[in-house]
Amino acid sequence: MNILNIGSENGQYLHDLELAYLLQQMVNKNLEVSVILDCCHY
Repeated sequence: MNILNIGSENGQYLHDLELAYLLQQMVNKNLEVSVILDCCHY
């Protein structure tokens, strides 16, 4: 499954484990990573 092509025509979803994996890959490359999360419910 391609994690970048999930969701619907209205948007894309990135699950917590997928986000953790991508962040870890960046850290493994010795990149400095900052993450700001925002959650909106309506």
